[in-house]
Amino acid sequence: MILQVFTLVCVMMALQAIYYQIKIRLKLAMASNIYEKVLSGVFSALMAVILSFYAIEFSYGISIGLAVTSLIIGLIYSGQLTFTIGYVLYGFWYFLNPNGSPTLDFWSYLIIGLVLVSVNHPIRYLSVYFKAIISVITYAGLSAFFIYLVSRDISFTALSMSLYIILATIGVFAGVILITYMQNYKKMFDQMEFESMHDALTGLLNRRHFNLCINELKPENSVSMLMLDIDKFKNINDTYGHSAGDAVLQAVATDLKKEITDKHSIARTGGEEFAVILRKSTMNEAKVIAENVRRSVEELNINIDEIDHPLKVTVSIGISSYPEETDSIKNLYDTSDERLYFAKKLGRNQIQFSTPKEILTKLK
Repeated sequence: MILQVFTLVCVMMALQAIYYQIKIRLKLAMASNIYEKVLSGVFSALMAVILSFYAIEFSYGISIGLAVTSLIIGLIYSGQLTFTIGYVLYGFWYFLNPNGSPTLDFWSYLIIGLVLVSVNHPIRYLSVYFKAIISVITYAGLSAFFIYLVSRDISFTALSMSLYIILATIGVFAGVILITYMQNYKKMFDQMEFESMHDALTGLLNRRHFNLCINELKPENSVSMLMLDIDKFKNINDTYGHSAGDAVLQAVATDLKKEITDKHSIARTGGEEFAVILRKSTMNEAKVIAENVRRSVEELNINIDEIDHPLKVTVSIGISSYPEETDSIKNLYDTSDERLYFAKKLGRNQIQFSTPKEILTKLK
């Protein structure tokens, strides 16, 4: 009997693990949207059907399984919509299965489902363990009540209820522990992945991930690139200290995120240097964006606790565009960097998009 219980719990945990891996593949592991809830409902119903074949036969004709327990886990983690979808789908199989012998009639099954959904609402902010215990006891108590109405055998009913509570508690807690572990592992993995791709100070992409973004660009689409450098940043560090310099970097990064939409990529590529990939943007569009960024940064008032006046900074920006100017996307970075250099040489606080020949003419 112990081996049967162990096998049943292992089957349920294996199904939960498989489902969670599917959610990770579909990028829904930590989501809470309609797609995740529908998918969870369908899969919990599928798990319930599979677990129905692993019910344990006890003495006195008592058969206990964890089919509804898998639906309860869906209720605990994904909410009422997930449970409703799973409960309805499993109900179709439960009553229409020609080889089945339902212990509950349709109305009893419906009432139990409605009560479970109703009970879950006021306890939704409790820990998953408390919700698990309350849900299991609610289901066991209601099932026992309806079984008693049919059998009129109090001993049979009490034994059925006790066995289900014991088995379901083991199953639910095993499932909860597994899912909690997998969620914590996923959060830790996501955090490590985020830190490997982003600059710790500004939250922007780092140079490594920015290079990956460049490699992923498709040559059939136009793309422009901006290279930005905070003018006279060394003077800020030397005059006010590195904490003031960090505050300036964060303020400029925040302003960049405000001025540039999410479809583009922004990175901190060096000490005071930033780069932006402007997807599906021509040179003229890039000029407008660059000038908006330059003007916005120039208007910033950066307040720092240790300084009695707001700091003012400016940026110089170099711009290049594909395929208008170059036949290779990989040349964008070097071209923009070269134009950034000349923007600083020509007086700073400006955007530079001229060709090398035009720039040299200006320098003369």
